[in-house]
Amino acid sequence: MLLLGQVLDELGSPAPVPGPQLQRRLLRVKELIDSGEAGDWSLHRLADTACMSSSTLQRHFRRHFDCSVMDYLRGQRLENARQALLSGRHSITDAALTAGYSSAANFATAFRRRFGHPPGTCLRQAPPAP
Repeated sequence: MLLLGQVLDELGSPAPVPGPQLQRRLLRVKELIDSGEAGDWSLHRLADTACMSSSTLQRHFRRHFDCSVMDYLRGQRLENARQALLSGRHSITDAALTAGYSSAANFATAFRRRFGHPPGTCLRQAPPAP
């Protein structure tokens, strides 16, 4: 019964703060994704860069950033595609390919889920071509 109480206490307590070395590794992965350098990397390659297994990276990244590594990567890809559309220099197909989608329809669905509107809205907000 004592063990059950300890487990329940741990479940209700906040996540532990990662140590400095782990925090640096996690921030390095996040910076690689944010910069676009790791835009087409796999989870395994990101984990290798952080010197840990894929499952360890997933666990710590989720605990530290409140989402999975791949959800974060997908979100950054979609944000980059959104910025490309807002610039007025890219079509929806180009933006879909930039975000890693081979289908414009799948891209449009993911875009709508992420931003609450279809990608065409960004094109309408883009400045007119010179």
